[in-house]
Amino acid sequence: MNQATATAATEIPVTTTETHRKKTPMALGVITAGVLADLCLVPRRDTRKKTGYQREVSPTRVNRLMRDLTEGRVDLPTAVLLNLRAYKQGVHLVARDDREFFCPNGEKLHVVDGQHRVIALT
Repeated sequence: MNQATATAATEIPVTTTETHRKKTPMALGVITAGVLADLCLVPRRDTRKKTGYQREVSPTRVNRLMRDLTEGRVDLPTAVLLNLRAYKQGVHLVARDDREFFCPNGEKLHVVDGQHRVIALT
């Protein structure tokens, strides 16, 4: 199976809850760095086009974190926050065998918090 097929077929076991305002499902799950690398997109701020919201990545910060991870001097105990912009009920969140699964189905996950950690891992 090639990487594109693996990404399309990804099912991530999750626990869900609804947000307070819009009743939008929020899913909590764990994915590997490899899957994260395929699925994520860092929406960098472009002031001319008025798009994105993340500041530019600090290469020094990323390189230090990569070095510390490689040398086993640090763990990443905090979660990263990702957002799926085009959520479709029944497509991206499916229930089967009394469990819920997040299925990206080729959609990118936008990094809301944790861009330096994500880039260091990928």
